[in-house]
Amino acid sequence: MMQLVKKEKTLSLASTIMLTVYSVIMFLAWIRMLILSFSLSDAALAGSEIVNDSIKIGNGSAAGGMDYALPGILTGGFLSVFGGIAWVVILVIMITFLAVCVVYVAVTVVSYLLIKKEKYKADAWAKIVLFGITFWGLLIILNPSGMELVFLILLTGIPILLSVIVLFTEKNK
Repeated sequence: MMQLVKKEKTLSLASTIMLTVYSVIMFLAWIRMLILSFSLSDAALAGSEIVNDSIKIGNGSAAGGMDYALPGILTGGFLSVFGGIAWVVILVIMITFLAVCVVYVAVTVVSYLLIKKEKYKADAWAKIVLFGITFWGLLIILNPSGMELVFLILLTGIPILLSVIVLFTEKNK
């Protein structure tokens, strides 16, 4: 009986440690996206500066027309528009990703508390739900094939498998 509890605790801790590692990796990826969004906002600002400088050059040119300024205006305009659109898209993805990171951290904290209270069955169900949703979400979003699918199954399947083992060892008491 004591060995069974020790096995459940070991399996729950193993999957919780994996959950902690995933949370840290996701938070680091979120920080990387934050840095990328600053770069894209700089690109949008650089595009508007190119447009302004091109207009100034065109108005002050010896030919007196916009023929010298037009390539700069078009290039700067495209850079400004695409940089702005990319920045908005990255911002939406970042907000969504931050929500997922918060959920992962919350489930990690709850998991450690459940393990401390020796509620291994509840901990196992929480991880099955979390990693099941993660698996289906990544399967739909990424549409993986080949090795990507193998890694997706391994990264989400191992914690699910450990949790299922905890559920079945708990049932056999």
